[in-house]
Amino acid sequence: MSDKKYNGWKNYETWVTALWIDNDYSSYLIRCGMVDEIKEESECEIRRTNLLAANLREWIESLNPLAQEASLFTDLLNAALQEVDWHEIADNFLEE
Repeated sequence: MSDKKYNGWKNYETWVTALWIDNDYSSYLIRCGMVDEIKEESECEIRRTNLLAANLREWIESLNPLAQEASLFTDLLNAALQEVDWHEIADNFLEE
């Protein structure tokens, strides 16, 4: 089994997803709102991480422009999204 770490993240897919969320200003504002809302909802760290991970995944997957198409590119994009470690991203965002 090879070590797939990328820039300190679990893998490239996780790193690039977190990077785009944080470096696109409108996405950054949305994720900050999610983090603030979840921190108000729960004091339990595990619950916070699980909620934020689920919300981030649902949000990003809802933006998939190929979601309703059947193609090679849809399959490849969906495969890449399956590799994203949403809990790692959530933990990182909650630590800030």
